[in-house]
Amino acid sequence: MPLLDKITQQIEDAYVIVADCSGRNANVFFELGIAHAHAKPVILITRDPIQEAPSDIRCFEFFHYELDNHVAFLERLDNALRHLLFEPYEPLYKQALGIFRQFVENTRCDARPAGRDEFFNRVREAERRRGLPASQEEKDLIEFFLPTIVENIADAAVMEAIVAWISDQRRTTSS
Repeated sequence: MPLLDKITQQIEDAYVIVADCSGRNANVFFELGIAHAHAKPVILITRDPIQEAPSDIRCFEFFHYELDNHVAFLERLDNALRHLLFEPYEPLYKQALGIFRQFVENTRCDARPAGRDEFFNRVREAERRRGLPASQEEKDLIEFFLPTIVENIADAAVMEAIVAWISDQRRTTSS
């Protein structure tokens, strides 16, 4: 596979892009264009003074870094990544926990809820593959969130209970 195809594929697969614009590397700006075309969130970093960035991207926020002050930079970068990767999914986690509790209460199933990080990763992957539920109808939310919030999803008895409960929920909400 040609290098450009590999780079494009990696950008398509990424949740977020961190682009070091130091030195005005033409390849970085080309790859930023690919990320922009795929609507990927981008965090721009640079060692250079911000005013040296090309004028068409100077309006975006940059994180300036210096190698002798890496701790402060890494804290800012960590905060930006957490904001992009986790905060948007926090309300979904709470909603999914509500569905999970309802499922366990109704079925008495021995299911365990997934932790936040695992849930966030599962939702991001499901969102990338098929998108979040378009409707806020209970049956659609249950069908999407229940498999993402159950930790022991590979347990056959748990999966059987999930399938039966989702089917039952679809019947009762369709009536």
